[in-house]
Amino acid sequence: MRKNETSKNSWTLDQIAKSSLFHRKVHEWGLLEVAEQVEALEGERYDWQNLEALGIHPSAWNRVIHRGIKPVTVFALPEVLQTVARSTAYYRMLAMISQKSMSRVGLDVKVFEEGTQLPSEPVAEKIALHLNRIVFNFGRRPD
Repeated sequence: MRKNETSKNSWTLDQIAKSSLFHRKVHEWGLLEVAEQVEALEGERYDWQNLEALGIHPSAWNRVIHRGIKPVTVFALPEVLQTVARSTAYYRMLAMISQKSMSRVGLDVKVFEEGTQLPSEPVAEKIALHLNRIVFNFGRRPD
């Protein structure tokens, strides 16, 4: 086996291990149930008029809707964060951001993710804005 093939096989095994860990954690944390609740929302009933205020770049919006994906399943909305328990965890995991990273930017989400409390409107707006800006950068090519 050549060095390139060995490296590729090693990388593939590493990715499978990470995927398996993530899959196990999603089940442990009960995020599938939260994802189902978010998926069941009628996203068209929310106000999507001011994407900039939500931290959603038009190109990210277009990528999502042109692929037939419900925007509410990708972009955090303050209204959803305030009504669907633990949805903060769902959107944070989608953005692949740790609780520690959220705390470092002044957005402590632990109590919201435990399901014991929902964020206030101003906090939900800040969380949504932060996460949506990160989601926009996924898949972008560096300039």
